[in-house]
Amino acid sequence: MYQLTFQNGQVFSVDGFCLIGRDPEDVNVVGGAKLLVVDDSTKTVSKTHAALVVTGDGKLMIEDLESTNGTFVTGGEKFEKQVTNGDPVEIHENERVRLGDVYFDITKVTNQEEV
Repeated sequence: MYQLTFQNGQVFSVDGFCLIGRDPEDVNVVGGAKLLVVDDSTKTVSKTHAALVVTGDGKLMIEDLESTNGTFVTGGEKFEKQVTNGDPVEIHENERVRLGDVYFDITKVTNQEEV
């Protein structure tokens, strides 16, 4: 399981398939997805901005869902990769993800920890 901590203090746990955005909709997924609603008064985060999934081998993947302002993974001060639709990217603990002007940090949670 992973924990997403946003700059505004919102915290979400991710342990399967999730859709993230200002007002995410699950229209194409059989069985449903966990919907993560991000507070974004400036509306730089799209309604359904990105998909997150924890794979069977424990990797956390993110895919942009044709958002207006993009999805970016930052792995340090000098590294930023844009995530594109149809091209999921693995994200790691201690990396930062930016959705429009909103960002969150990733923490891997062990079974002993709670989110």
